[in-house]
Parts: sequence; structure tokens; C-alpha cells
Amino acid sequence: MSSTVAAVSYRTNNPENHLPAAAVASGTGTVVFFSAFGVTLQARLWHAHHLAAYGVALASGLVAGLAVFLVARAVFRRIEARWWHIAIALTAVLGLASTTPAAAAYVFPDLMDRYHAELGGPGRCLSQTPYATEKSFPKASQITFDDTRPGLMTVTPLDTSFPRLTLNHAVDGGIHHLTPADSESAQILAAHHC
Repeated sequence: MSSTVAAVSYRTNNPENHLPAAAVASGTGTVVFFSAFGVTLQARLWHAHHLAAYGVALASGLVAGLAVFLVARAVFRRIEARWWHIAIALTAVLGLASTTPAAAAYVFPDLMDRYHAELGGPGRCLSQTPYATEKSFPKASQITFDDTRPGLMTVTPLDTSFPRLTLNHAVDGGIHHLTPADSESAQILAAHHC
């Protein structure tokens, strides 16, 4: 009875469990850091707030690394850690990280997808108007961008009797909704209950 207790006690306090757990945790923390950094780039947080973006990425990596270390250490106390366990864990983490760009693009879409989702797409306030997205058929408008003033999008109806709609915050990713850039555009959006 005492030898069994001693064996379990030795296994629970075995410092050799820390090295494999630390390997899995450091790999996970590094992958999560770079994944979070990619998300901040897609969200354009890095472009506007360098320090906040770096803080988000660093905190994400540290929290993930610490959480994985604690879980891995607990698991490796129960089963004897092998290096192939580490390889499987890191492969799973890399597999999940490979989905980060697609997930970030879904959460922070490019500006054409944002216009489609917010204003001009099916079921949106401008969908049945001359300001519908270029994805509609038949094509109702043309969307252009002003290189001298970044962040502006101009929606020009093909029917020239309608005025142009100019929107702010027209950037890939971005965390701000598209808003009218002038009073005429604000009137257009108000007239269509946007």
C-alpha cells in the first residue's frame, strides 16, 4: 500500500512533467501570438493603434500558453508524457491556427463584402435601389474609390438621374460601419431607412 502511494506521489510531483508541458505551452503561445497578430492586421487595429494591437496579440499568446501549460501539466501527471504527445498537440494547434486567416476575413471582411453585408446586399436597405451592390443582377451601380482620400467609397448608380452615394470607413477589415461622408449621402441613406 505504501509503495503504491509513493509511486503516485512521485509521479504527481515529478518535475519531468514540466518540460513537455512547457514545450506544448510555448509552441501554443507562439502560434496564438502570431494568429492574434494576423487578426489585428485584418481588423486594421495594427494600422490605427500599434500599442493596443501588440498588447492584444501578446496577451492572447501569454494567456493561451499559460492555460495550455496548466492543462498539459495536469494531463502529463496522469499519463507519462512522450514526445509524440507533444508533436500531436502542436500539430493540432497549427491546424487550428491555419484557419485563422479565413476566420479573420469572415469577421473583418473586405470593403466590398462589407458594403454588400451592411447596405447593398439582398435584404439590406439599398438592395432594391440603384445603389445595390455590384453583385446584383442586373448591375445597378458602380463602386469606385478615391486614391487621394483613403477610406472613401463612392457608389454611382448607372441611372444618372440618381446622385452619388459617398461613404466613409471604406477599408478592408476595419471595425467601423460604413457611414455617409456628406449631407447628400446622409439624406440618401435616411430616405431608404438605413
